[in-house]
Amino acid sequence: MMPETEGFGMPFCGGYAVGYHAVQAYLRKTGISIEKATMIDGDKIMKSSGYFEA
Repeated sequence: MMPETEGFGMPFCGGYAVGYHAVQAYLRKTGISIEKATMIDGDKIMKSSGYFEA
């Protein structure tokens, strides 16, 4: 059994999958290319992705 990330209830290394889907949501929402997205601040991508909205 894999340990969970403390406080999040997410499996160990689960953040990689979450980050991938957040970036994909950002790319779909904005229509920009992944190449251009690499030049954008990560916080902006996460906030603009809509993936973490409650």
